[in-house]
Amino acid sequence: MNFNLSNALLSNSMLAQKVPAAFASSPHAARSSRYGFVPTSEVIDALRHEGFYPVSATQATPRDDGRLAFAKHMIRFRRDDDPVDGLVPEVIMVNSHDGSSGYQLMAGLFRFVCLNGLMLSVKYTQISVAHRKEAVRDVIEGSYTVIKEARLGMAQAAAMSKVELTNDEQMLLAIAAHRERFADSSFAQSFTPQMMLAARRPQDKANDLFTVMNRIQEHAIRGGLRVWERSKLNRMQKRTSRQVQGIDQSVDLNRKIWQFAEQMLALKAA
Repeated sequence: MNFNLSNALLSNSMLAQKVPAAFASSPHAARSSRYGFVPTSEVIDALRHEGFYPVSATQATPRDDGRLAFAKHMIRFRRDDDPVDGLVPEVIMVNSHDGSSGYQLMAGLFRFVCLNGLMLSVKYTQISVAHRKEAVRDVIEGSYTVIKEARLGMAQAAAMSKVELTNDEQMLLAIAAHRERFADSSFAQSFTPQMMLAARRPQDKANDLFTVMNRIQEHAIRGGLRVWERSKLNRMQKRTSRQVQGIDQSVDLNRKIWQFAEQMLALKAA
């Protein structure tokens, strides 16, 4: 097992702390008798046996505390692939036991230079598996399909890396991502598209399409943009953009940012 994977592996005890809903012993009480309960923990064990290893996990925080033990959760799986150009393919699984989601499998990439998890656009195959007795088998089969899609995404990332963007083209990408991230936020005027183009590390200063997309994605998802503004009382105050916490918002925003980069790639090739 390669060093990068062995360092990232999550045991079931670690997962239970991060995503306790994955270890629910029954579905939420509101589910009917027709609900085919298959705990995420059973799927995790089956995927691990197939060589898909959990490396990252997060859980939603529902408004109703009674759903916390059954809430939507997202886990990223990686195989024992050696990095190529600093990237490895991943399978992203979303599930819940409160009826808000069946099993969903999506393709992603992990970029080591910024420890950043990307998600590929809706162009790539997404697998949905309902809660039924065959769920474990179907998720395993779907994971093999999705990891192939993720490897295709690596080829597209390589193509993006060969495309240099002008300042105006970079701004177009930033504006599109800014609109998706801050459209409903009162801070839309505080955090500008230009700020989303700033490099956080020397390795991110290149102007190729893939690197620019990564800069934008990291600012959009992780937050951390800072600006000083005058308050209504005419005092200077610091504002900091927040990390995207919601699973649905994170998935949607991640996939749209990749889609914007795809569109730019197509425009540059025309």
